[in-house]
Formats: sequence, C-alpha cells, structure tokens
Amino acid sequence: MKKEELNIILSIILTVFFQYSSYAQNEGNFWYFGANAGLDFNSGAPVAVIDGQLNTSEGCASISDNNGDLLFYTDGMTVYDRNHAVMPNGMGLLGNISSTQSAIIVQKPSSNNIYYIFTVDGGTGASGGFHYSEVDMSLQAGLGDVTANKNIMIFPQALEKVSAIKHQNNQDFWIIAPDATTQTINSYLFTSTGLNMVPVVNAVLNNIDFVGYLRGSPNGDKIVNVNAWTNNYELFDFDNTTGVLTSQLTAIMVGEDPYGAEFSPNNELLYISCWPTGNVYQYNLMAGSNTDILNSSTVVGQAPGIGGALQLGSDMKIYQAVGSASSLAVINDPDLVGFACNYDVNGVSLGGFTSYYGLPTFYSSIFFSNTIDINGFCYGDSSYFNSSNTSVDSVFWDFGDPSSGIHNHSTKLSVSHLYSDTGSFNITLYSYLDGLIDTTFSNVYVYPLPEISLGNDTLICEGDVVLFDVTAPQSTYLWHDNTTSSTFQTDLEGDYFVVVTDSNQCSNIDSVTVLVNPKAEVTITGDIEVCQGTDVFLFFNIIGISPFNLVFTNSLDTFYAQQKSSFNYQVNSSGIYSVVNIEDSLGCLGTSIGSATVVINPKPTADFSHTPLDATLNDPMIEFDNLSTNYSIVNWYFGDGSTDTLINPTYIYLEANTFNVKLVATNQFNCTDSITYPVVIKPPTFDLFIPNSFTPNGDARNELWNIQAKFILSFNLKIFNRFGEEIFSSDDINKSWDGTFNAKESQQGTYTYLITVEDFSNTFHSFPGSFNLVR
Repeated sequence: MKKEELNIILSIILTVFFQYSSYAQNEGNFWYFGANAGLDFNSGAPVAVIDGQLNTSEGCASISDNNGDLLFYTDGMTVYDRNHAVMPNGMGLLGNISSTQSAIIVQKPSSNNIYYIFTVDGGTGASGGFHYSEVDMSLQAGLGDVTANKNIMIFPQALEKVSAIKHQNNQDFWIIAPDATTQTINSYLFTSTGLNMVPVVNAVLNNIDFVGYLRGSPNGDKIVNVNAWTNNYELFDFDNTTGVLTSQLTAIMVGEDPYGAEFSPNNELLYISCWPTGNVYQYNLMAGSNTDILNSSTVVGQAPGIGGALQLGSDMKIYQAVGSASSLAVINDPDLVGFACNYDVNGVSLGGFTSYYGLPTFYSSIFFSNTIDINGFCYGDSSYFNSSNTSVDSVFWDFGDPSSGIHNHSTKLSVSHLYSDTGSFNITLYSYLDGLIDTTFSNVYVYPLPEISLGNDTLICEGDVVLFDVTAPQSTYLWHDNTTSSTFQTDLEGDYFVVVTDSNQCSNIDSVTVLVNPKAEVTITGDIEVCQGTDVFLFFNIIGISPFNLVFTNSLDTFYAQQKSSFNYQVNSSGIYSVVNIEDSLGCLGTSIGSATVVINPKPTADFSHTPLDATLNDPMIEFDNLSTNYSIVNWYFGDGSTDTLINPTYIYLEANTFNVKLVATNQFNCTDSITYPVVIKPPTFDLFIPNSFTPNGDARNELWNIQAKFILSFNLKIFNRFGEEIFSSDDINKSWDGTFNAKESQQGTYTYLITVEDFSNTFHSFPGSFNLVR
C-alpha cells in the first residue's frame, strides 16, 4: 500500500455546517429522563445531573436556549421550568409517561419566546390523541408559562410516536405523526403563523402499531417508523419541501421487538435498538439496493437488559437507554461502519440515578448550527467543508491560506481544502440570500504530522530479530496487525507499517519491508579410509549466498576456507571433520549437516638386500634378505615371472640377464610399500680342459684325445702334425681324435692344435698348444 493511500485513509474529515437561521446546537444540551436521571452536554461530554424531577418510563422532552442554558422539560404530562418547579398551567398535558415518544418541543419559527409541546398519548391513555400546548418563555420573569393554547387537538387517535423535521427553507418545520384511525403518516407544516392543521397525508404500505420510535434523519431526507409489536420497521424517503413520504423498504425483525431508532450524523447509517434482546443493529444505507441495505445488518452491541430509545447527542454520539440501568450505552463513532462504530455498554454514568426506556425526543438537526466548530487539522490531510443550507443564493469560502493560490477560495456548498503549511489559519464563510450577507468566522490550527521512521527496507539473517521503535511523547500506535505498542519486533519476512497518532490526533504512517536471508546450509561428505601417501579430499556442498567463510575442524586442528557453493578440500591427517562455523557473504551464520570421518593408515617400509651382489650362471643362486619394517606379509617378484611369499627366499636364475626384483610389503591395514632393485646374472665363464697326451694303443685306456668344455657357444679344433699338415678338425666338442689320419695310425710323437671357442658373451678365444701321442 502506498503511503499516499494510507494518508487518505487516515485523513481527518471535518464538516462545517452553516445554516442561515439563528438556532444553535446548544438547544439540546440538557436531557431529563427515566427515574430523575439527567445529563448536561455543555462541557462537550455528558455529565450526570441530579436535580431532575421526571419519573417516566418512556417518552420525555427538554429544551435549552442558544447558550445551552436549560429552559424547561416535560414527560408529556407535566412541564418543569429551569428551576425544576412545575410551570403555571403546566400540569395535565395529554401525553403519557408510558407513551413511546410522549412529547417533542419545537420553537415557533421566527419567535424568540414561543415553544410548542407536541404530545401523543397513543394507546396508553384515555384520549389517545395528538395535541399541542404552547409555552411562552417571556412570562413568569423568563421562567415560562403554559398559555391558554393548551391541549389543542390535532387528531383524536394517535400512536405513541412523533417527529419533527426542518423544512427545506431552513426556517419552518414539518411536524409528523401517524394517525391510528387512518393508518397514515401525516405531515403538518409549522410556520411563524402557527401550525397548519391541514396535513399532507401519506399512505403507507404496512400497518403502524402503537409502540416504537418515529425518527427523522439529520439532513431531513429520510424517516424511519419502528413497529415493536409487529417486529418490523419501515424506512421512508422524505421530501422536506412538500412533506411527502415515499416508502423505501420494510425490514422484518422477528423476535427482536424493535423499539428505538436513530440515524448517524452523516445520514448514512441507521441504528435500531431492540426491546427484549437489548441488541443494537446497524444498517448501511449506502450499501446499494434495498436488499444490500438489509443484508448489511450487523449487531454492533447489546445492552445488558431491555434496550430502549436511541438518541443523538450534541457530541455527535448516539446514546441508548437501558431498562433499569445506572448508565447509558453509547455508540462513540456512529458514522463508522460495523464494529468500528465503537459501541460501549457502559458509556456514561447517571450519577446514581436510573434509566428506563425513553430518552428526550429532539428533531435531529437541532444538533447542527451555523457556528464553525474546529479543533484543528493535521498537515497533509484534506479538510472537508459543507454548507447544509441549500436555500441560500450562494456561498463564498475564504480558507485563510493565500499560499494555496486559486484553491484558497471556493463557491461550492461542499468543498475540501488542503492547507499548504502548518500553523493558524482564519476561515471566513460568506452566505448570500436575497441581497443579505451572513458572515461566519473561525480559526483552524494545522498541526504538523508526527515524525516517524522505520528506516530503510532491511535484510536480516534467519533466526535474527529486528526491532522497530517509534516511541514518541503522548502518542498512540497502531501496527499492521492491530497491536498498539510503541515497539514491534519480528523475525519474519514481510511488509510492515505503523500509524502514529500524536496528542493533536494527527497521524502519520511509515512502512518497511523486511527480507529474511535463509541460513546457509553446508553438507560435508568424504568418509574414507586410506593409506598414508594417498591424496584425501573432503567435499563441501553449500546452499546460500556465496562466497562463504568456512571454519571446520578435526577436533585437534582448525581449518579455514573461503569458497563458493561447492568445493573439494585436501586434508592430510586422520580425524572426524565437522563444520564449526559458516558465514555467508551477508555475514549470516549458517548450519552444518553431517560430518566426515577420515582415517589415514600408516604404510610399511619395504627394503631388501641380496647376495651375492654379482653372480654368473656359473653359480646363479641368489639369497634375498628382507629388510622391510611394519609389515605383515611380503610378496617377491623375481623379474622372470616367478614369485614367492617367503620372508627371506633363495632363488636360482636360469639365464644371464638383469632382473628387476620387486618386494611388496603389506601391513594389517592392507597398506603396501614396494621397492625394486636390479639383480644382475652375468653370463657364465667358460671352462676348457685340454689333455696333454693320450695312448691310442688298444688297451681301452685313454684311447681318445678328448677335449672337455662348458659354457661355450661354439667350438673348433684343428690338429697338425710336425710338418704343419692339418690331420684332424671338428666343430663338435663331443667329437674326439682317435690318433688316425686317413684311416692309418699316426706316429707317436708331438702334435700341435688350435682350439677356438665362443663364450656366452659372444667372444672368441683361441688356444694353440701341443700334446703327445704315445703308443
């Protein structure tokens, strides 16, 4: 809602009523009713008075002068002067204390001293008629006297109800009462010449019973007739120029026995008081159609006993008589719809005296006058002015606000003005009729609005509370949720506003939006068991407004990180990792979900040695010595595809090569370490045996010259005689010389040889020499 819209809602509407005649609202300031009860409204609020002489169960009337001084009062049978003594000739009027509206007092138009008391006896007395009696206040040294014009019959069979409405010319009156014989509502014109006894006769749709109020609206355009015995009321439109009534609607109120009736000061609401239930109904006459009006019915209050009359007071409040009660109920704000009208069952104390069912009957416009009654305005609120006298030729307003330019003046009967500043302003209203000018003056003070600030829209962290404090001297407060403290605190997101009203009844409003930043939530995962030397990463997933300041721990050490919404973090030690603090980019603390357990197990240390350090295929056996620590088992990989699980194995290689021997050590955590060393197996060194003689003599001993060799790849033998002639050759180490040459025995003697061998490293070696052949 915009602030400007809220200011319109809060604006104080002031209506200034101007009327061309000389009557004043103080004429209705004294009330006498019930069992010696009375009220004085001259201070602005009703104050109980204890000098009243009436003891009447229902109808009564009273009248004061323009200054609010009491003139006289009556129960429709006896007239009491301002000293509470019975007026001369003041007894025997033909009303009745058990008549709903026993009497109404109306000042004769254009007369300063003559008053008429109109009385209805109705169904309660012997005559039952509608009469008037005349009071002359110039007699008895100003105390007044009932003249010879007493109990003048208007018609013989009346009902217990009477009303008066100001004529459209704002000088004369219509005196209105229903005729029991004809079942019509008759309008009698009351002018400076007296009462016209020829009425305007208004036929009505429904029968009118004896009991219940007849009441006119303050502006004179409506009349309501309440029928208690038949449980209904009928609402009429009234033409205060012609005295003609037109039926508008009929409302049935079964079981309620409606009795009292009154219109709101702004003429927009109708109130009905019910006899046995004490209920007070409100009807919104602006609701729309007749059906809408009837459907707007709301019980706004209930008296704790029999509900009696309703009567508007000069303070613009409506009062309810309550049977045998020591106080009157009050509708404090009768212009407001529904429960906002503020019904108070204990509205005003009667000072120890008792109310019955009736209150003084006045014509409602008696409480509106040509005085400009202004208590003050508030800056920024439009002020509304209205001239209720439509019979003037024209009006001219001067609002005393020249800074407002052309808006400082108006010629409209109803007008609003927005004052340009605070301070005091003089108001002048000129009214023109038939060349005459009537001027009314008043003063208005425009008060500044109370200062109020809820600050800028604010963002809070979830779980935090924001406190708004608008404390100001002598002020009242109304927050959006109808609480009335000067402070308000909340932890919820939303729109908030407060209306501050100061001692001048000026109101100001401010609003603020509260946003709640949800708590960041961090989830940590990464439960893992690894071996020392393995990279370990925890995974953090964060919901919130990044970046985040993150503090986490493994119970021994504390770690810090500033990251975005998700990240990995490498850790190097065992522990249960949990987040102890997370703060988002707005400084709001978050919450942690879960933890991660990290176990980093120690590794064994693998090592070994071997002997011999250098080996050949001549002796290829290697002994391995396990030097590992912190292990449970070992696995050997000898580099040629063979394996072993012995702690200190021995292994024989079958070929010459460099073998990468790997030792894998494993501990109880299944953590491993390995080390690889080269083991070199060199080719074998060849071995050659050359005999230095042999004896091929047939004795089967040493018959062959036999060369023996090992670890050679190739072999060549050549044997020569003493002449250098080659007599034997062989590439086969296993082929020996038998001492013959060309199938003949060779001679005994010395022979030479040349032996060539190729070893495992592909190196050739030559061995020349000689040997002896012995026969």
